[in-house]
Amino acid sequence: MEKSNDLSARKMAALRYALGQIVLAALDDPDVVEVMLNDDGKLWIESLGKMIHADDISADKAIDILNQVSSALDGEINHQNPLVEGELPLIGERFEGIAPPVVERGIFAIRKKAGKIFPLASYVRTGVLSFAQSELLRTAIFQRQNILVVGGTGSGKTTFCVSFGAGYADVAFGRHARASM
Repeated sequence: MEKSNDLSARKMAALRYALGQIVLAALDDPDVVEVMLNDDGKLWIESLGKMIHADDISADKAIDILNQVSSALDGEINHQNPLVEGELPLIGERFEGIAPPVVERGIFAIRKKAGKIFPLASYVRTGVLSFAQSELLRTAIFQRQNILVVGGTGSGKTTFCVSFGAGYADVAFGRHARASM
């Protein structure tokens, strides 16, 4: 058991070292929602709805990051298996990485979990949803209908679904006849 813990600790240390200070600081920042490495080597951080060019990362460093993430997830990345995806063992961020030969140089995206759950009423208050739309959704829940949520990357689908689910969890499990918004 001690060997396993030691190996896990070494993997975590190697992962932190590979990610580097800039990525780790971004992951610790509550305003940051995504960290992306593009195929041109530019590292981008999305914070408060703005994209910030944070650094340039070499092709070798990008592959090192992909290797360390894959190792931390008990996987292996190579030419036959050029994809790595899963939850980073740091705080559960979603990681998606791609290595050659699918791309010319390693790329990745790290999506952080939503740091705050917004009550559904806040979507109405801020004009994201009309009252009629919120009532339509509420009715669909009470009638146990399926709801499809679509949108582009970073548009807030997961945050909305978590908020929506939190507002109506009791209804979905039959604990109340009516949920409050």
